[in-house]
Amino acid sequence: MRIGVLIPVRDPGPQLEELVRELLARELPVVLVDDGSTRGQELFAQLTGRQGVTVLTHPRGLGRGAALKTGLAHLLEEGFDGVVTAEGDGRHSPEDIARMAEALAETPDTLILGAGGSAGRKALGSATRVLLRLLYGMALTDPLTDLRGIPLGVPEAEKLPQLKGERADYEALVLREAASLFPGGVREMPVERRASRASGGDPFRSAGDAWRILLVLLHKLPTFILSSATAFGLDYLLFNLLYYVVLPQFSGATFLATVGARICSAGYNYLINKHVVFKGSGSAYNAKRFFTLAAGVLMANLLIMHLLVDLLGLPAFLVKIPVDAVLFLVNFTVQHAWARKGDKKT
Repeated sequence: MRIGVLIPVRDPGPQLEELVRELLARELPVVLVDDGSTRGQELFAQLTGRQGVTVLTHPRGLGRGAALKTGLAHLLEEGFDGVVTAEGDGRHSPEDIARMAEALAETPDTLILGAGGSAGRKALGSATRVLLRLLYGMALTDPLTDLRGIPLGVPEAEKLPQLKGERADYEALVLREAASLFPGGVREMPVERRASRASGGDPFRSAGDAWRILLVLLHKLPTFILSSATAFGLDYLLFNLLYYVVLPQFSGATFLATVGARICSAGYNYLINKHVVFKGSGSAYNAKRFFTLAAGVLMANLLIMHLLVDLLGLPAFLVKIPVDAVLFLVNFTVQHAWARKGDKKT
């Protein structure tokens, strides 16, 4: 197999030359993507002349994701079977990069993550782990690692340079779509955790990275909220229409208007979720499951409110919002999981 090493770089230090030299000694070709560096040009010029090294250049800084896509497009065009993405600041040892290349050669259809290779970001890492586990069924210990073995010989690999995202959101998107991109799925390989030897921090990290990653993982949530809000509006409109216009003289108007409006709004909510919010979800997302979940959420709401308000004496206006919010997220998580099961089968 032909496996290369892809390193996005901005303003490199001397440790990059050392890493490239050691990788070449292990017969691993290296592709460097200069993402708008303002210093270190003499180092790029020196490395460009070496056999086994390719330097690609962005005139201005576009972000780590953009640099990865530029490198991936080049490697695909050159017919590489796989690539190990790494950092050039000393945080990833050449030994681990070589081990990653060997592991990729053994499982050429599997995305491999270097567990232990991420740099800090504990809170974001914890949030990412939880979301990946709940929404996508991925039990990963280090999803933010920059050290990855990416298959390029699988049919869907050609889509990698076309995926959205220019910064940290790109790697989050690759991970989110791993089930459809890589037949072998995702697995982790333990690697050494090393501190960066570069000065001035990581040029590819920004305060907006956390927000970008969360938006990628929660990309269905905004439309789910909109679906739920419009369903509530329809419920409110139908209730008033039935109560004041259709059944004003009927003794059971309140009950019939409530039930009728709820059935119509729930049906609307199901259809919008299945065909718009979770489009392409397949048979795993069906009406029986939806209405069973809706009934379960309603019962849970009644029981929790009874416990907190009637038995414990807590103010209803204080507990109502957090209780509804938690159950709303549970509802979203379960429906999202059904949709993902359908995605895997189609």
